[in-house]
Amino acid sequence: MSLSKLKKASFQETKLGLLPTTWSEYRGKDLFVNRKQKGTDDLPVLSVTINSGLVPRNNLMRKMGNTVAGSKSLLVEKNDIAYNMMRMWQGAMGLAQFNAVVSPAYVVLRGNKELIDPNYSLLLLKSPRYLNLLKSYSYGLTLDRLRLYYKDFSLIPFIIPSVREQNKIVEIVGTWERGIRNLQAQILEKLNVKKEILHRCFVEKSIVSNGWEEKTFDEIFDIFPSKKYQIRKSDYLDEGNIPVVDQGKKKIIAYSNTKNFITDIPLIIFGDHTKNVKWIDFDFAPGADGTQVLKTKDICIALFGKYLLESIVIPNLGYSRHFKLVKEYKFRLPPKEVQIKLSKILFCVEKEIEILRKKVQLFIVQKNGLTQSLLNGKIKVNI
Repeated sequence: MSLSKLKKASFQETKLGLLPTTWSEYRGKDLFVNRKQKGTDDLPVLSVTINSGLVPRNNLMRKMGNTVAGSKSLLVEKNDIAYNMMRMWQGAMGLAQFNAVVSPAYVVLRGNKELIDPNYSLLLLKSPRYLNLLKSYSYGLTLDRLRLYYKDFSLIPFIIPSVREQNKIVEIVGTWERGIRNLQAQILEKLNVKKEILHRCFVEKSIVSNGWEEKTFDEIFDIFPSKKYQIRKSDYLDEGNIPVVDQGKKKIIAYSNTKNFITDIPLIIFGDHTKNVKWIDFDFAPGADGTQVLKTKDICIALFGKYLLESIVIPNLGYSRHFKLVKEYKFRLPPKEVQIKLSKILFCVEKEIEILRKKVQLFIVQKNGLTQSLLNGKIKVNI
């Protein structure tokens, strides 16, 4: 049998694209009922987020009440899905892991367990194909006004495999997610090792410190004259010859084709507003205001200067400027041979973290690609 005949025999062209002929078609109302049961005051309050699903309301950064009156809340039981009507098309939904209450502004769905697995339903609804569907079934004049009411959700078409196949898909995806979480735990462990070394050296002062001296900022650092090289944010490019480094978390924020860039490296970046510290050992152009460029003097090796800055405990002034506090700081500076040893140890830890982060990104890309192939039926699971 030719490949084309095999596909024709196994797949069908549907309103949702090419899907296996063995899968069954339903509407939202066939798979989910809209639960409107009132909550009680003794249950925890959950909020829907785009990235983290359902989370305890008091964990959110923004200021909001920790309770919702039972008479005004909606009950959400374990394995229910709650979604934000205004942000459903962006993925603002979550699967409840325990009984709780949510805002009456949300929609609570209870899946038909004979037809759809709760975890599978969340994977499906968060997939690119269904996010587009959720958007197309939402109503509003502008994006920030779009709302997806249950009556419209109930009309959305679903073509899905058997529950047994769904269970297997959830199991496969879960294996990948556990692998990602394991790598993330290793990253956290390495970050804590680095933090502990910095703390013991510069805060707790428990490491042997013979020959260590107290030095001011001006005795260790020079402020590099970077203003003439600065790239305006409006001139950032997605591609270019010269990396642009600013005070954000990313090492490289953008690119430029400027002929005027910094080559006197290595240098240290300190974020005036963000407190981020970066080690830059490649030619670059500094980004927008707040990017402080520093060079160490002869008494301090360049890489160790980065770790000195990372050891500072600076109070958070919001988006105010923090560099003024750095310049007033008194540093403990060891002899150069100690600087070299500590820098090597810390640099090795950082390289291990970098390798683990690249693995996480690779795993996420692979997991996402596999998930879509499983949800589209392009990869057949064995029951």
